[in-house]
Amino acid sequence: MRPSQGVAALGVMSSVHVGSRNDPPGYEGLAHYVEHLTFRPVPGFTPVFDLYEEVGATGLNATTTPDTTDYYSVVPAQQIERAIWIEARRLALGLDLVTENAAQLERQVMLREHSLRFGKGVYLESSQAVYSAIFPSGHPYRQILPSEESQGALTLADARWFFAHHYRPERVRLVLVGDFDPDVALGLAERWFGALQPRGEGAAVAGEPADACQWAQQSPALSAHRLRVETRSKNERLEVYWPIPAGEEPEQWRGLLGLIAQRLQEAGEQTGLASGASVNLVRGELGHIYSLGMPLAPAQPIEKAEPLLRAVLEDVRKLDQRELLAAAGSLKLSSLTGERGLTYHLRQLAQRQCSPLACVSAEAKLAASTLAQLQRFDLAQALIVERIHAPNASWEGDVEVVQ
Repeated sequence: MRPSQGVAALGVMSSVHVGSRNDPPGYEGLAHYVEHLTFRPVPGFTPVFDLYEEVGATGLNATTTPDTTDYYSVVPAQQIERAIWIEARRLALGLDLVTENAAQLERQVMLREHSLRFGKGVYLESSQAVYSAIFPSGHPYRQILPSEESQGALTLADARWFFAHHYRPERVRLVLVGDFDPDVALGLAERWFGALQPRGEGAAVAGEPADACQWAQQSPALSAHRLRVETRSKNERLEVYWPIPAGEEPEQWRGLLGLIAQRLQEAGEQTGLASGASVNLVRGELGHIYSLGMPLAPAQPIEKAEPLLRAVLEDVRKLDQRELLAAAGSLKLSSLTGERGLTYHLRQLAQRQCSPLACVSAEAKLAASTLAQLQRFDLAQALIVERIHAPNASWEGDVEVVQ
């Protein structure tokens, strides 16, 4: 059952303030394992997937980030109470009723997901090298990618311990986006989540958010500026990463970097060097990362990619301020309409900050997209990653750090 066209929609997210940075050493992947187990059917209770299907939900999913574990869906607006009740029920049930057999099956599901995402290891190894270059030793984001070995060793007892320590009602942020009455929603949240008793702090757990916030006050400092990754993929690729301090609102840069990517794609198509360019933002409580990626066309060497990017940056700098503002402003963010737009805004509102950010006005966002602010995306302040075709590279990938 799906909402019919024209039915008012409501995005619902319960965001638990615990993520992969809270995985104890040697238990990497535990937060993600707990996320999987909360969807597992338990004896005597209707599975969560069936409950959401009954109310016509779409886009039902969950994700584990370094900071949070987020459960979200889009439901017909009149099903607001049912959706809030389902999320409160997830927290109340916990993992005590999950069977050992179900836990083992879910661990296999998670390992298959890991294999599909990282293949034989090349992306895992190179991604870890990127995080190690961006975040210094001791930073909670430096080691957040689990190995197959660490995930395979996780047990149901580990997951129950983690849930009991972290999945507390006082650490859940309920986010609603769409067609709803705020007063009604607040009353429903108080009714269903308010009935759950805080579990207390329990034993201290390494990596608690309050202890990690010291990192949010520090400006990012790259430990390396270049990485070369040798793979057997014949399509070479240039990637550029810019760390953004936690105290800045990263959305103000999206239009500007989107403009750069658009110009880079156009230049790549004109020269035959590349057929696309993409921008990605990873938001974090302790710091953000913007990235720009350009996959090269077959048989095109990586040596041509960076000169093209530098030429595009130079051309963008030649735009006068009005042209720059108009071009960057024309790249609009997701609207509130549709499942994808609702989910986008759920994620934005669920984001935690160690210290409150000043409200970023429309004028401030436009002021950020000036010629002077183009220095934010200076290559001298970036990590440049070249993914190079090497027929003799190992399947695991060979990563070379170039200072």
